[in-house]
Amino acid sequence: MSGYLLDTHTVLWAFEGDSDLSRRAGRLIEDPANDVVISIVAYWELQIKQTIGKLRVAAGYNDRLWEWFDAGGFKRLGLQRSHCDRYRVLPLHHRDPFDRMLIAQAQRRGILDSNRRSAIQKLRRESRLVKQPVAGIADPARLVKRLIVGT
Repeated sequence: MSGYLLDTHTVLWAFEGDSDLSRRAGRLIEDPANDVVISIVAYWELQIKQTIGKLRVAAGYNDRLWEWFDAGGFKRLGLQRSHCDRYRVLPLHHRDPFDRMLIAQAQRRGILDSNRRSAIQKLRRESRLVKQPVAGIADPARLVKRLIVGT
């Protein structure tokens, strides 16, 4: 699988048209030629944030978000045992469980491998997006902040 696996903030910003999403990331997400993947983990994190009061949304928000997934033609990524097994062996460089699971999913689905520093450095510089083959990232836990990317 290749494409862009969006993290929770990126999903939220793209859906809401938030200015925190870079123009470049917005264009790539909107381009029908690009495979955009949204994990159920990002949706789950949004539900938890709503439940504990960290994210307040209007009635019907979640239905509109799900409809946006459909209308955008985004691929959905469910949670599998193999993702959980990969999560367990990731180094603890980053402790956010949702980001760690996105990394594990990306690695297991071939969107992200496990050891290429240039991708990490580029992601930090742009702070929103990287689109290049990502083979062998030495420290994959550092890669997820705004968008996980692939080949």
